[in-house]
Amino acid sequence: MSDSARSSWLFSPLVRTLAGIVLLGGMVFLVQGIRSSVIDNIIRNETAREAIFTGLSILLVTGSYIFLYRFYEKRAIHELAWPPGGKYALQGFMMAVGLQAIVIGIIFLAGHYELRQIHSLSNLFPGFFYALTAGFVGELLLRGVFYRLLEEMWGTLPALAIMAALFAVAHGTSPGASFVSVAAVIVRSGILLSLMYTYFKNLWFPIFFHFGWDLAEPTLFGAANPGITVPQSVLEARLTGPDWLTGGEAGPGNSLPAFLICALISLVLFQLALKKRRITPSWRKRK
Repeated sequence: MSDSARSSWLFSPLVRTLAGIVLLGGMVFLVQGIRSSVIDNIIRNETAREAIFTGLSILLVTGSYIFLYRFYEKRAIHELAWPPGGKYALQGFMMAVGLQAIVIGIIFLAGHYELRQIHSLSNLFPGFFYALTAGFVGELLLRGVFYRLLEEMWGTLPALAIMAALFAVAHGTSPGASFVSVAAVIVRSGILLSLMYTYFKNLWFPIFFHFGWDLAEPTLFGAANPGITVPQSVLEARLTGPDWLTGGEAGPGNSLPAFLICALISLVLFQLALKKRRITPSWRKRK
């Protein structure tokens, strides 16, 4: 293999993807090890343990991402630039909480969301740290590494199709999974969040949308979320009715109303990205 061929292979999107997955995944395992061997043995207060674990996870994973791609790709990490990152973070968070509120409102109007009691806002904290960690780690890996480089390698549409297939496989056999819940996951996590990166070219929007979504569903509205269990939500509620409306075990975020809302926003974002010429053409068109 010639030096130029070797260099081309080393800096290919596939190798850069694998490098990102290995490094960021390694940081996740490192923090888990630090937690089990050090943090849990020294810090007795559960909230303090979660805060330290979350801060360490975000610091190491985000720092590793910036370090790797700044030197590997020899560029500034524009997708994590703070101006306008703060604006995008707030917008992403507010959109997620707002969409969750709309879905809950639809279920309430249908007579299947019964509010029983309102508790202190301090009940946000148990789910807050988990949701924030999930937002940063999940989106840096899925959108910052995997989707970003897929889009660079093959174009936007093939990258979206691969992301959709990835979430279909990952959630197709989950407990309580149904056609509606899997379709909702595909549209929200596979397509909508990816299109947020395509349109904004910034990771702060999908990071904080992911954070807000995971925080609002179980911790604020007291609904089911397969990934987060909290001792007490701010709004203590009882959801009844058909699974297609309430999401069943998968939660309202994986219901038909959530699917329809996220699908509509995905279509709007795609059209906006087309208009702004931010859709990367497929590899066939670029040959």
